[in-house]
Amino acid sequence: EGLSVRDRRLLTLGVAATVGRPELIQIIANGGLVNGELTADELREAVLHLAVYTGWCKATATQAGVTAAIDAHTAAHPPTAQEQK
Repeated sequence: EGLSVRDRRLLTLGVAATVGRPELIQIIANGGLVNGELTADELREAVLHLAVYTGWCKATATQAGVTAAIDAHTAAHPPTAQEQK
């Protein structure tokens, strides 16, 4: 009750980043994108922030999962001409 779904998703993303599971990270990131809780830019920023705390190898796994989710979401929901500006 005290945390929004978005906050919970970010926390879960952080936990998944600590174990370096890109497939799990992709699922979490995709949920945030599909439900409009997180933007691609916010996810990229989260990767940068988590890299400091998780280490290089886990950060690259996190980046791989987030990038896969963003790419899949963009392919399924191409931005409109107005959104590309």
